[in-house]
Amino acid sequence: MPLFRISVDGFETVQEDLEKEQEGIESAASIGLRTVESQFYTDLQKHIQKDWYEAWGDPKMYVRRTDDDALGTPLGDLEENAARYSSIDGLTLSFIYSPTGQHDNSAWSLVDGDRLIEIIQTNSGWKWKPDKDSKKRTIIPRPFWNNFVEEEFNGGAFAAFEYGFSGRGYDLISEGVGKDLEYTGGESMLDAAEEYDLPL
Repeated sequence: MPLFRISVDGFETVQEDLEKEQEGIESAASIGLRTVESQFYTDLQKHIQKDWYEAWGDPKMYVRRTDDDALGTPLGDLEENAARYSSIDGLTLSFIYSPTGQHDNSAWSLVDGDRLIEIIQTNSGWKWKPDKDSKKRTIIPRPFWNNFVEEEFNGGAFAAFEYGFSGRGYDLISEGVGKDLEYTGGESMLDAAEEYDLPL
């Protein structure tokens, strides 16, 4: 089944018509990528809230930066932790989430990015494991990043791209989950963290 169909009136205009259609498709794809980027921020914020923040209550031993941003940049501050690293260049979207571990309590400032995410996701690697919250609930693994990536690769990203791309003279045909998107070498869910003697 063709992705798109081009009708040409005269052979002499083939190149001109192809270039015109290519420009239209690239313009629609660019809008699609901007829609995906916007959806990424919305979906990641949702997973940070539900899978990380709400999954374990208020810690007993410290105050989260989310609850007092004077202590440092919260995990959910996507302007600082993602927007300044992410970009759209032509038809390539680079979405990078790299949270800082910096906390006003210096014991919380030694890990950033993937390592910080791994510790939260697996509930391992803490030096002083904060295993209870203020309601005496035990801390659990909170795989907010992996849940976000799984959502996007199970149709979330494609649906957002289709929404931005379609309605501009072209139809986007889905081949199905697992075929519409491919993992690249630099993108995946994060593996389980190893145990390290870190002051977290």
